[in-house]
Amino acid sequence: MSNCQDMEKQQTKSDREAYPKGNRPMQGGKANRILEAAKSCFLNYGFKKTSMSDIASQANMSRPALYLHFDNKETIFCALVEQLHEQTLSQAATVLKKEESLSDRVRQAFECHSVALFSLVANSTHGDELIDINGKVAAEITRASVAKFVQLLAQVLKESEVNQEIQLKNLDLTSLQAAELLVNSSHGLKEAATSVEDYRIKLQQLIKMFEQATMVQ
Repeated sequence: MSNCQDMEKQQTKSDREAYPKGNRPMQGGKANRILEAAKSCFLNYGFKKTSMSDIASQANMSRPALYLHFDNKETIFCALVEQLHEQTLSQAATVLKKEESLSDRVRQAFECHSVALFSLVANSTHGDELIDINGKVAAEITRASVAKFVQLLAQVLKESEVNQEIQLKNLDLTSLQAAELLVNSSHGLKEAATSVEDYRIKLQQLIKMFEQATMVQ
């Protein structure tokens, strides 16, 4: 089991309530129950075939009760996407603070953020549809998450350069540019990957290449 999977089991679900109806605060437990129910429905049935009634039933609540918190399944989807990104960013930030080699920390961070999110849709028969709806209704949430992940990596790369663990001047890059290069490359590898494990291997190869290219001379 990966470090990220360990943390996911230990981590309390995020209580942030994105997009609730009328911006009314929701109880954390009820919000999480709705989002967990929605995730199960979306992954098993796809977005189009999932109804508000399905989500309410899965969450063990009435349909009218569900509508007290969310107007429609699009707002639920956005809230779920935001929660997932918050969780994976938190886990990535945690592993990047470990007392391990830079390459190991970067590898684990990608595992927590990129691989974890990719595995959700890759292991669902409705993955393509979920990726499509994400682009339509939750693109800004995803872009913001990626930008935060880039910043996390950039900070670690900058600290590693100051500590003379790496030499970014070998590539004529700033820490931010190097982080952007790694993340943008990971997106390309995701498109080419044939499975979650293939994506994981490709990421490891990318990080190994980066390690060798920035080796202190």
